[in-house]
Amino acid sequence: MKTITKTITVYTLDELPEETKRSAIEKLWDINVVFGWCDFIYNEAEELGFKIASFNLYRRQIELNASSWEEVAKNILKTHGKDCETYKAAHEHLTEYKKLMDQYPDEPEDNYELKNQQDDKIEDLWRHFHLKISQHYFDLLQKEYEYLTSKEQIIETIMANEYLFTDKGEIYHD
Repeated sequence: MKTITKTITVYTLDELPEETKRSAIEKLWDINVVFGWCDFIYNEAEELGFKIASFNLYRRQIELNASSWEEVAKNILKTHGKDCETYKAAHEHLTEYKKLMDQYPDEPEDNYELKNQQDDKIEDLWRHFHLKISQHYFDLLQKEYEYLTSKEQIIETIMANEYLFTDKGEIYHD
């Protein structure tokens, strides 16, 4: 039997030569977005009453589903601050919804044309609100992703976890 002991010199990020340090940071571009980086945004959406079904930052797409955008608006008013864009959108749309409901008789079912007109306006109102909330949550996801993949945040993660590197800039795993 033979025992071989290998000695490896490891470095903190700050101890690496500048070019190797840059390369190590670039290799770890996704270190903060591998798992669950957007869970808190998904959880907030569910607490408000809608679900982020999917999103694609590169294609600038997001799909939100809710059984009632009116309930989502009411939940936003309860939980978001008055200076928040989502609060302003929810307040505006609930106010418009109330005005819309006030301008029609209580029982438009007797008049199908009036009922269809009211339904179309309500649908347009909530579609517009849905678009505003979709844009807001897309922007939120995009900003969080950009923050987590920034050089500063990658360095902070490396330092917080006290990663060590080989002379080639690879993370050392013992």
